[in-house]
Amino acid sequence: MNVKKVFTLALLGMLFIIGCDLIDQLKKGAYHTASRINSIQAIGSSKEFAFVDIEYIFTGTGVSGQKAVFGRSGSDKRDTMEIAVQSTVYYDTDTLSADTDYTYTLWLLDGTEPEDYDEIPVKTMPIIEIITPADTLTGETVELKWNKLTYEGEDYLTYEVAIYDGSGLDLSNPDLEALLALTDPLEDPQEVTLTESDTEGIHTYSINPPAILQVYVAKVTTKKGIGDKLANKSTAFKPFVWAPLAFQ
Repeated sequence: MNVKKVFTLALLGMLFIIGCDLIDQLKKGAYHTASRINSIQAIGSSKEFAFVDIEYIFTGTGVSGQKAVFGRSGSDKRDTMEIAVQSTVYYDTDTLSADTDYTYTLWLLDGTEPEDYDEIPVKTMPIIEIITPADTLTGETVELKWNKLTYEGEDYLTYEVAIYDGSGLDLSNPDLEALLALTDPLEDPQEVTLTESDTEGIHTYSINPPAILQVYVAKVTTKKGIGDKLANKSTAFKPFVWAPLAFQ
């Protein structure tokens, strides 16, 4: 048997296996997963908060009247919810790690004993790594620079940047809820689009140096697609102190 024939048979066998797996999956359902990452890159303290969302569309028969139970590998928590007609959306409220593989198990509940139904793999997004500004800024302008984010082989090219007054923040242990509550930027948020060849994003804010020592928060986030119910999103916060010349 020549090499060409062996390759052809191997390819047909692989396609057959893939086809069988696809048919088996369609007998159960189709799923879409997403992760949301909030990272804080602060003075002497960096934190990350990852959350996973799962949308499951049941295509199998006999699920009417049953409930869906979701669980995550390594956790004893089980979340039970009603099965929606169009799609069932599950939000895992546990705080997870960025850039990490997780496996979710879906059970069907009709009575007292849950029945294994499907497994759903999820890999959470990485954080956006902010390069500048430094923890303490002494220059005349605020330059935000970050590494381009790549996830599952896809480059994220569009970002939104903003800057906020950070007065009252504990810079040694900043609170995520306080950062998420910042909704009044000092200048209009700007969209920054990178090219495929870019490795970093750069934006210079237009605000002037403060008269006294002042805390600010720079923010950069990936842009969510229009109309996406669930979408991967990574947001990074960088609290810093801007020290004018008089304090140097």
